[in-house]
Amino acid sequence: MRPERDAESTPRELQGRREQCAVECPRPEVSDRPFAVAAIVLNYRTPEQTWLAVRSLQPSPTIDRIIVVDNGSNDGSESELRRTLKDVDVLQTGANVGFPAGVNAGIRRALDAGAGAVLLVNSDVVLPPETAGLLSAALAGDSSIGIAAPVVLSRAEPDVIASAGIRFFSASGRMRHRAAGHRLAAAGPSGVHRVDAVSGCAMLIRREVFGRIGLFDEPCFFSFEDVDFCWGRDDGQADAASRLLRGAQPPA
Repeated sequence: MRPERDAESTPRELQGRREQCAVECPRPEVSDRPFAVAAIVLNYRTPEQTWLAVRSLQPSPTIDRIIVVDNGSNDGSESELRRTLKDVDVLQTGANVGFPAGVNAGIRRALDAGAGAVLLVNSDVVLPPETAGLLSAALAGDSSIGIAAPVVLSRAEPDVIASAGIRFFSASGRMRHRAAGHRLAAAGPSGVHRVDAVSGCAMLIRREVFGRIGLFDEPCFFSFEDVDFCWGRDDGQADAASRLLRGAQPPA
């Protein structure tokens, strides 16, 4: 789920019809908390980065709950995060079960607690405090959108795009991050833009999407799970989507 991976890569065979995706660059009006949002950050031996990611989320009035999933770090990360992060739910998997299984543990906890949407954030991402509200507004404003994601920017060069959505080429099984390496102005004009998938380093997912296509595919372990999830399963429906907004900044 890292946008800085090679711009063109071969994922495992994807099943089913893809989920419709859309992206938008300008900021929409933020509505009044349309649903409860739970944010999930997966930690694996990166307590400093995880701490920073969580601290970037805490000022957001849109986020009701933050869940940190420690993926069996066994390096003192869990105790350090419990000590330094207040009002955060820290969940332990007991082993390094991979990215999909780790975030799935957090997703189950969030859904059991009644979350209407789940925000996945990589431990190496800093999210501006207004972004969660903008993504939530994107979902609330269009019921056909099931996944909302920000434009991913370089932390070293904040006007340079790491990912503005993903194109997937079904004939070759290859993928490419849209506008990677380009200036932010290259993300496209105002309005909704359909894409095949989004980078999973920061994505807000409507609860109903999990009910329809399930959780992340755990055999992926640490690659292409974002594309696989956005394409969905062969359930005859394709109304989950993603909407792109300026926001996340991972390390360069």
